Amino acid sequence: MNLLINYEVYTTQKDGNLESENEDACWPSNSNTFFQTGLSCAISDGATQTIFSKLWANLLVKSISYSYPLRKPENLQRVIDCATNNWNIEIKKKSLAWNQEEKVKQGASATLTWLKITNRECRVLSIGDSNLFIFRDKKLSFPFPISNSHQFSNHPFLISSCYRNNQNIEKHLRFRQWDWKPGDVIVMATDALSCYLLTEHEECKDIFKITTSIKKNFVEKIIELRSQRKIKNDDTTMIFLQILDFQ
Repeated sequence: MNLLINYEVYTTQKDGNLESENEDACWPSNSNTFFQTGLSCAISDGATQTIFSKLWANLLVKSISYSYPLRKPENLQRVIDCATNNWNIEIKKKSLAWNQEEKVKQGASATLTWLKITNRECRVLSIGDSNLFIFRDKKLSFPFPISNSHQFSNHPFLISSCYRNNQNIEKHLRFRQWDWKPGDVIVMATDALSCYLLTEHEECKDIFKITTSIKKNFVEKIIELRSQRKIKNDDTTMIFLQILDFQ
């Protein structure tokens, strides 16, 4: 059975930064309409405080493209191992200053939220605070993995390119699966936007309407929300998926 899925990508960098300095990543990286047996996609937020986090976030989302989310930590570890191997290859190509060499030893860090839609179900696996919002009939069914705006912090658990930093990662792994219906909408978002949407939901606002409004003019709307101090000044990315039909 083939699925018809509309996939829209929106992203913008922090105010004051260049577009090239946006440390968020997603896969696929461009909007499209897919007609196939399933779709694997991911979103990642690179940590600004670590070196080459944009590279690390991109490698994480690309490494999962042919995998299938499972609850078992070893499945995630295979993805991390693949990304780490590619990270080491890319780092060896760079001419590093002495202070960069020290930071590379500490590793880059990023969140990872990974969704697979098949002809039977949806599966999501998440580390960190990049969130999903699942809508049915334009109503929020559930958010995942964070369900309360107060759960966001400046220190989420992150996946590192350095093996020793990933100890006990299974304690931070979140997994969920559910059956989809035609018309379902799934929104994936990095932490700044996710926190804002949950805050609005807690105030009984219609966040499906808010989300569809934001995507019509994404960059301008995010800048406006930042100026109103409703959303923090951070790289901000949203993926808007709708399962349209199947044959």
